[in-house]
Amino acid sequence: MWDGTAEQVRTRWRLGKGVTMPLLLNASRMASDYGQSYQTFTIIDHEGLIRFKTSYLIPMDELRDEVLLALADIPPIEEEVEEPVETEETVETIETVEAEET
Repeated sequence: MWDGTAEQVRTRWRLGKGVTMPLLLNASRMASDYGQSYQTFTIIDHEGLIRFKTSYLIPMDELRDEVLLALADIPPIEEEVEEPVETEETVETIETVEAEET
């Protein structure tokens, strides 16, 4: 989410749109690092490589398909992921969805 807070991500994307994939917080800095602009979708893998990007909005089902393709090559995480801590210096990801959001 473009420079949104964790609560904005939860409300708009998790609850509002049913998105369960990991999302960036404070994404403008990361977008700049990857040469992206506003109104794009970029999927970055666990090694920091761009797996998919588009300069236009696409339907959520198409985006989910692209995420699944990007995740297909990633080994499963065997440890629990903690909730992200939002800071001014880093871009954190939201890795889990709270049970009440489902």
